[in-house]
This record gives sequence, structure tokens and C-alpha cells, in this order.
Amino acid sequence: MASIFKRKSKDGKRFTWRAVVRMKGYPTASKSFERKQEADDWGARKPCAVLNKVNLIIPRVVYSQHKNQYTYANLMSRLYGDGALDYHRTPKA
Repeated sequence: MASIFKRKSKDGKRFTWRAVVRMKGYPTASKSFERKQEADDWGARKPCAVLNKVNLIIPRVVYSQHKNQYTYANLMSRLYGDGALDYHRTPKA
């Protein structure tokens, strides 16, 4: 389901219609149109295209490839190992 918003154009004389589609697990998709009917049509088609993977412009967000790449121990060993803390000033008493 899309949300449709009425927006003023940059010159302030005309209006544009913005359709915003939000689905859990997918990035937000939005597009501006000059006519409300075009925004409604695009907003009705976009979720179906994403779910059916037809004309898929929005890829599904996958975090599993980066999930185990960094651990706290790995980050701390990099922080102390590369000498990043060697040049920090100690607090004055």
C-alpha cells in the first residue's frame, strides 16, 4: 500500500504528487508525479512488483554476509594493534 502526499513544486505555483511505498525488509521507494492518478497507479503496482520480483529495482536487504565479519574482540585487536591509540593525549590531572 502506498502513501500519497501533495507537495508544492520548487516554483510554488504547481503541485506534485509523491507516492511512497514502505514494506518491511525492503528499502523505501518513492517517486513524484504531476498527476495524482499516476501516483496512485504506481503505488498500487510497486508492492506487487517487489513481491513477485518482476522489474525488481529494490533489492532485498541482506545483512547475513556482514553478520559475522566483525566481532568486538576483532575490533579491539585492530584498534590496539594498528597503533591508533598511541598518539592520543592522556587527560591532565
